[in-house]
Amino acid sequence: MVLKNQKKYKIAVIGCGNIGTKICKSFIDKKVFSKKEIIATGRNPKKLKALKNKIGVDVTTDNQHAVKNSQIILICVKPQDLKDVILRIKGSVSGKKIIVSVVAGVGIEFYNKLIPKKPVFRVIPSHLIESLSGIIIYSKNNLCKIDTIENIKRMFSPICEYLIEIPDKKMDVFSIFSAGNPALFYYFYNSILESAIENGLKGREAKKMIFLLARATSQHLMETNDNFKKTISSICTPNGITQEGVNNLNNMNLNKIIKTSIKKMIDRSKKISIRVKSSNNYKA
Repeated sequence: MVLKNQKKYKIAVIGCGNIGTKICKSFIDKKVFSKKEIIATGRNPKKLKALKNKIGVDVTTDNQHAVKNSQIILICVKPQDLKDVILRIKGSVSGKKIIVSVVAGVGIEFYNKLIPKKPVFRVIPSHLIESLSGIIIYSKNNLCKIDTIENIKRMFSPICEYLIEIPDKKMDVFSIFSAGNPALFYYFYNSILESAIENGLKGREAKKMIFLLARATSQHLMETNDNFKKTISSICTPNGITQEGVNNLNNMNLNKIIKTSIKKMIDRSKKISIRVKSSNNYKA
């Protein structure tokens, strides 16, 4: 599937799979880009056709065509495919084009060596962009000028609640807290939901209760900036019902279990990063 026209686009989404599709849809929903300003690429013509039907953007299997005719290059490929994709498109990355990568485990240094003298941003979104919320973290190389940085901020700020710059060497760790930790919250919410149903609440009622409690507790903490431990203590009456539950969590050492889970996520991220760097080898 190759487009024969030379239409110009504002952004090319290279390797538009799950995360790429979510980003495209969020851009369109918040009017960051119109459908006509986006071109998406992929290997499978059938999936690309389905993508075009779903969100209305132009699609192609030709990465070089998409890069050549776009101002911003958003790279969404799998880590193991990254080097091959970069080597194939680097000749088309000319002029004032900007590289933005959401590829996990690959730092700015990789792009600096394979595509030198180009502004590069590394962005880590989370699934929460589907609801235009959550956190997006980013890092950049030293070729990104003020106007370029502001353009990227204008791209991503509308599709999240908090956009923050992080030193590239800390991106893998910070990504666990911005993109990975929501799964731990969901795990805890699901445990409460299952308990509610087991104790007689109807599924729909229980789920609504969890949603409202999750929103209300988060909103309370954001508005009051209260200390977490003090907030827990203020809810618990000594020797009361709630205190009994908190005591059980302490006896089970839940705090340590959560910290250990996060540590394992960080260690896994570091291992993947090392493996990706080794396989890509940073050499053209």
